[in-house]
Amino acid sequence: MELTKVLIVEDDAIVALHLERVVQQLGYHVIGMSAAGEEAVEQAKSLNPDIILMDIRLRGEMTGIEAAIQIHVTDDIPVVFLTAYADEPILQRVKFSNPYAYLTKPVRDKELQASIEVALYKHQADRRLKHLNYVLRAVRDVNQLITHQQDSQMLLKGACEILVQARDYCLAWIAREIGIDGPRIAASAGQEKDIVRLFDHQISASENQPPPGEIIRAYPWQIAMHTLQPAVYQNITTEPMYARWQEAVDEGNLASVAAVPMMYANQLFGVLCVFSNVPQTFDSEEVDLLQELANDLAYALKHIQDENERIRTEEALITSQSALLLSEEKYRLITENASDLVAQVSPDWEYKYVSPSFEKCIGFDARELLGKNIHDLIFADDLAEFERVHKKAIQAKNPEIRTEYRLKTITNDYRWVESLVRFFFDDKGELRLIQMNSRDITDRKQIEAERMRAEEALVELNLELEQRVRERTRELQNANMELERASRLKDEFLASMSHELRTPLTGVLNLSEA
Repeated sequence: MELTKVLIVEDDAIVALHLERVVQQLGYHVIGMSAAGEEAVEQAKSLNPDIILMDIRLRGEMTGIEAAIQIHVTDDIPVVFLTAYADEPILQRVKFSNPYAYLTKPVRDKELQASIEVALYKHQADRRLKHLNYVLRAVRDVNQLITHQQDSQMLLKGACEILVQARDYCLAWIAREIGIDGPRIAASAGQEKDIVRLFDHQISASENQPPPGEIIRAYPWQIAMHTLQPAVYQNITTEPMYARWQEAVDEGNLASVAAVPMMYANQLFGVLCVFSNVPQTFDSEEVDLLQELANDLAYALKHIQDENERIRTEEALITSQSALLLSEEKYRLITENASDLVAQVSPDWEYKYVSPSFEKCIGFDARELLGKNIHDLIFADDLAEFERVHKKAIQAKNPEIRTEYRLKTITNDYRWVESLVRFFFDDKGELRLIQMNSRDITDRKQIEAERMRAEEALVELNLELEQRVRERTRELQNANMELERASRLKDEFLASMSHELRTPLTGVLNLSEA
């Protein structure tokens, strides 16, 4: 197991050597020593220690506090202050450097060890929490992108760009089935194009497809495609497949990868792959977040696909609108073979024509609906808004509107629909006909509700993690106080014993002199 790397910054050579000996005895590895703040900043960059023991007053113009602030901003390394000064002004200045501990000299060994362990634990917890927040923010930003981006290529490209902005992510790409060529990278962000091209070759090459029964030796994206489950390599260089993609991994300095399938309605829409320069990046919580994001992208791709199909259907209907009105039979031939719910309604909102797709959606035979008022089918909670919106549109002579509402089913349930409603007025401005092209959006509504519940659950998880960190910190602080108390009692006992031993010896010496 690799030892914790410690950088000691102390201008007193004797104290520095003592600290080095104590730190090594405690089981840590001292990788460097410095007496000046400027030098400490440079060593923090070059040596990359796990923790820094920092004196406040150093050689040179830069103080330990100033050095700690700069290191925190540029390298995010925890700092434990060791100083002989504990006056209030210094303490106030120390607060701005975000220290993990503040110890006054002379420092006891166990007190130093406890402070180092608390600082390392808290720093790791802080970094993990911060990283999960970045990932959660990326999920949120991608969901916002989904709401307004209707181009699938731009959507996937934007999602990859959002992901590489999250800390520790250096490369993200999405592979999809493209024609007869098999899976290829459809969008990517981060790193150089040459690295992405190397991965694209690995994905598409037939010789790189895993033999039957050997999926465990496959690339992570292959595992995700075949098993429809996330695949994570926490340390790429230790995986059996490393030699076959070593060029891309080494050139990109890639350390870990997570591949998650993009699933919606049991259909695979692609695989999202996210790479990090840091080993052991992807824990179960982070993989769950990436899986949620991938499924959201799959839903968006399905929605765009359906929307494009719907637009093509609408365009076809609009183009043939005049011909359909002249030839009812021709109109039925088109609408009855469409998956959309197509209806013609009178100005009094009575059905004049209903396509057969209504039966598949809400269970009522299309012929049973003829002559019925549409208001009788609309869910009670939606009726008032339905009437208000359509009345306003008719009064304003709007040619068309879009609206969402629920239709009752034959089983007394309901289905969400989205309708494109067109109003046909005569030369006098009187409403003559209402054309309604609707589609079932119940699945989308359910997914949106589930996504909101998932986001609420993630917020609760975030709060729980913060609480755990506070509780663990409190426990370690209490342990530290107990250690200090034990040490103080030991010092008092030794002082008392020393006094008691000196008293009889003094009497003996006095007698001998007499």
